[in-house]
Amino acid sequence: MWYEDTGLAWVSPSPNMPTVDTAVLYPGMCLFEATNLSEGRGTTRPFEQVGAPWIEANRLTTALNARALPGVRFRAAHFLPTFWKLQGTTCHGVQVYVTDREAFEPIMTGLTMIKQILEFWPEDFQWIRLDHDTQYFFDRLIGNNGIRPQLNSYVSVEEIVDSYQDDEAMFREIRQPFLLYDK
Repeated sequence: MWYEDTGLAWVSPSPNMPTVDTAVLYPGMCLFEATNLSEGRGTTRPFEQVGAPWIEANRLTTALNARALPGVRFRAAHFLPTFWKLQGTTCHGVQVYVTDREAFEPIMTGLTMIKQILEFWPEDFQWIRLDHDTQYFFDRLIGNNGIRPQLNSYVSVEEIVDSYQDDEAMFREIRQPFLLYDK
């Protein structure tokens, strides 16, 4: 059930999650918090747009739309975060539109976006390390330290997603007895 189907009014759980659309995108777009790109915080569309001053918006938009990811389309976006990362700096990138929530895969979409940006702008893209730590923030967000090196290499996003399918299936089985509501 999608939130709109509950008949309840949306109550923002965070100033950075103003809409249901934001919540749908968040699992994949939050990965950009671990990079030097803006994830749209400080704008009216946090987690719905991603960019940086060095991104060529039309080039990225064309490449991402050509990948024909399920349930999502991209449009060129230009925005100015008023706080957080890149505050006061014009960012160029994409706005992400979910066209089919049932088909949309937020993690695969986020990984694909990162991979494409790494391919186009490897000299500008940076992973953020945690303060006083050797660990990368991305590794903590994604849940392991194996995906980031794969993104940095020639491994395809499809291969990356395939690599964690067994672990995901095991988690789904383990969590089953604890679900209050099931489809």
